[in-house]
Amino acid sequence: GTNDYRFNPIMDLKNQHRKTAITYIQFNGSAEYELFKGIRLKVSVVYTTDNRRGETFNNSKTRYGYPGSTNGVNATLTTSERRTWLNENTINFNKDLGLGHKINGVVGMSLHESGYKSNSNTFNQIPNESLGMTGMTEGLPGLADASRLEWSKMSYYGRLNYDYKSKYYLTATVRSDGSSKMAKGNKWRTFPSLAGAWTFSEESFMENIRPVMSNAKLRLGWGGTGNDRTDEYASYAILEKLNATKGNYTTQNGISHGVYPIGNDVNKVGVVPTTLPNKKLKWEKTTQTNVGVDLTFFDERINLTADWYNKTTLDLLLLATLPLSSGYGQANKNVGKVRNRGLEFTVNTTNVRTKDFTWSTNFNISFNKNTVLALNEDI
Repeated sequence: GTNDYRFNPIMDLKNQHRKTAITYIQFNGSAEYELFKGIRLKVSVVYTTDNRRGETFNNSKTRYGYPGSTNGVNATLTTSERRTWLNENTINFNKDLGLGHKINGVVGMSLHESGYKSNSNTFNQIPNESLGMTGMTEGLPGLADASRLEWSKMSYYGRLNYDYKSKYYLTATVRSDGSSKMAKGNKWRTFPSLAGAWTFSEESFMENIRPVMSNAKLRLGWGGTGNDRTDEYASYAILEKLNATKGNYTTQNGISHGVYPIGNDVNKVGVVPTTLPNKKLKWEKTTQTNVGVDLTFFDERINLTADWYNKTTLDLLLLATLPLSSGYGQANKNVGKVRNRGLEFTVNTTNVRTKDFTWSTNFNISFNKNTVLALNEDI
C-alpha cells in the first residue's frame, strides 16, 4: 500500500483512536440433595458470557489515514460475543460393607456447549473526520467480515472405588464422550481405565521392618483418554467467497483460485472449497500404563517415589499440509502414532527438624524416550 511508515510516530500515536470495551460475566451454581442415606445427587451449572466491542479510527494525522494513504481517513468497528455453558449431573454413593470392605463411586453425565459470533465493518475515505466513529458510515464501505462458530459435547461417566482395610485399593472408570466436531458416525468414543494399589507395609510380614519403612505402596494403572481439540467444523469442507472479477485470482494456502464472470457481469459471487472434508474424522486417543512405588523411611524423614510409564497416542488430530498438486493446501486428518516411555524418580528428605528450624531437600530425575510409530494413515 501507500502507507508511509516514516510518518511522525509521536503525532501518529496522539491521534490514533483505539478503544476496546469488554463485558465478562461468569456464573457458578450448584445444588446437592441426599436421595438416600449415603447417596447424594449434585447438579452444577457454569455459564460465562464475553462481549467485546472494538473501535479503530485513523484520522488525517495518523500514518494509516493521512492524505495520500491507501484508505484515507478510515474507521473499523468490531463486535464479538461468546457464550459458554457447562452442566454436570452426578450421583455419589459411599457404603461401608463391614469387615473392612468399603466402596464409593460416582455416575453422571455432563453437557457442554459454546457459541461465538463476530462482525467487523470498515469504512474508508471518511469525509468528515471531526465526527470520529459517529461519521464512519459517510465513508466508502471497505472490508466487512462476519463469522459464527458453535460446538457441543456430551459425556457419560462412572467410577467405582473399592478399599479393603486400607491395604488393597481398586478403581474402575469408564466414560463415553460425544463431540460435534467429529464426523458423523465417529462422534462418540469410549475410554475405560483400571487402577489398583497395594499398601504392603500393612502386611504382617512387614511388621519387623515398620520402624525403618513406615509406609510402602505399589501402584498399577492402565487407561485411555481422548482429545477433540480441533476446529469446530473440521470434518467439513470450508467454502470461501470470491468475487467474479475477470482475470482476478485469490490465493488460499498457496493455491490460486479464480472465479470468472458470466458474460460481462462481474458482480456475480462464487465460492471455492479451501479445505477438503473428512468424513472419517474421529477422536484422538491416548492409552497409558503406569507402574509406581511409594516408600517412606524413618518416620517420614525420607520419601521415595518411582514411576514407570508407557503412553501411546494414535489418531492424532492434525491440520495436515497437502501437496499443492491436490488443489488444496490443508486438510484435517487423523494421522500418526507416537509412543512415550519413561522413568521418573523423586526423593524428599527432611535432614533437620526441630521446633525452630527445618531443613529439607528434594531431588528428582526423569528419563523419557519418544518414538514415532507411524507418520500418516499408510506409513
